[in-house]
Amino acid sequence: MSVLVIDTSGETCAAALASDIAAGAGARILAAETLPLKRGHAEALMPQIERVLAAAGGIAGAGLEAIAVVAGPGSFTGLRVGLAAAQGLGLALSIPVIGLNAFDIVREMLSGITSAHPLLIALDSRREEPFFQAFDAAGGTLTEPLALPVAAMVARLPAGPLYLAGSAAAAVRAAVPDRNWLEARVAATLDISVAARVACAQLLGGHTLPPQPLYLRAPDVTMPQAAPAAARGQG
Repeated sequence: MSVLVIDTSGETCAAALASDIAAGAGARILAAETLPLKRGHAEALMPQIERVLAAAGGIAGAGLEAIAVVAGPGSFTGLRVGLAAAQGLGLALSIPVIGLNAFDIVREMLSGITSAHPLLIALDSRREEPFFQAFDAAGGTLTEPLALPVAAMVARLPAGPLYLAGSAAAAVRAAVPDRNWLEARVAATLDISVAARVACAQLLGGHTLPPQPLYLRAPDVTMPQAAPAAARGQG
């Protein structure tokens, strides 16, 4: 049995198919595709899913047991596209749909760090306030996912060395250069194959998230001004 994993949370459009959910993080990746894409996720995603599933003989051959989708944090439009596609497929196939936290995926992508110090993951939000989550040396959460100015986030962290990783790590380091940052290299975009293995591990362990968007800030919209009372009364 397998799980289809979708990510439209950032500047890529990605899908992967992992077989043998029972292997958890050791599940085998049957097919994966990542397209660099800032816009147009809605048009690109379904053809991409069809290509990935075709590697296993289409939907019937894939033997889908579940669908997982990156639920955030990320772009409002991208998250809506991925969640809508995942929920639509899940409903049509009568299989469960789970959400994935981008911070969990980044943690699995990290290599070369020890458990001796806490970790701060900073993800680019395309705004002045990055997306953050901090973890202690044992892997427990120090903070929930947050969108804050850099100084405000750093003020919440314990003293001493911290690993710093994520697509906004350079901006954080530049904003607070006197902090004892330890480098933890990781790709700027989520690895869809790693996301698939995270999904399998969470399904196996029963520690799944609902397929609901993880929004950490308000949408960038300007509400129309109410018309003056006199104007509303005209006509």
